[in-house]
Amino acid sequence: MADGSEKQISDICIGDLVMTPNGSNRVMNVYSGQEENIVCLETISKKRLLATTSHPLQTKRGIITAGNLRGDDEILTEFGNYETLSGIYIQSYQDR
Repeated sequence: MADGSEKQISDICIGDLVMTPNGSNRVMNVYSGQEENIVCLETISKKRLLATTSHPLQTKRGIITAGNLRGDDEILTEFGNYETLSGIYIQSYQDR
């Protein structure tokens, strides 16, 4: 979230403020899908991010969907710095 707090994806609502590569933005719409799997990303500093395979992420290579990330990619963090990935895993999505 824009204030640094965390929420389950299913709890994000229209009007919430979320962090983006360009600062905070208000959620304008919420989409509900039927994701069976989700991408789990881990950085070298032990940060963990869950994203759908089609979720766009800012990397040093540009904006890449989570499902197309490579092990050597660096993703932009909420602090404005890039962190190298230490792991990319696919797991069953339990938060429907």
